Amino acid sequence: MKELNALECSVSIVAKDIGYELRCADPIPFKQMVDATTERTKVRMVDVGSQFYDIARRFMIRLTQGDLDDPIMLSCCAVVAGLSSKSFHERFAGIVGPAPI
Repeated sequence: MKELNALECSVSIVAKDIGYELRCADPIPFKQMVDATTERTKVRMVDVGSQFYDIARRFMIRLTQGDLDDPIMLSCCAVVAGLSSKSFHERFAGIVGPAPI
């Protein structure tokens, strides 16, 4: 949020009631989520080949390499961020995500 505020980019966060989604998910007892040896939460890998991931990924808005490679999209993103196209590219080139699967 601080970086977006520094760019004078207005962001709003909207609350979402996820009760339905939570009720539909298989319950996982907390004890199964914690490693007994380290007492830390176990890492659970995401199945990026699943239909659930595919649907969720389609709803994500993420900057991709294609956005930086497309001069028109790069210009639009730079304008929104209040940066030059070159500055925007330099700032985000190292953190762009891959294109959706």
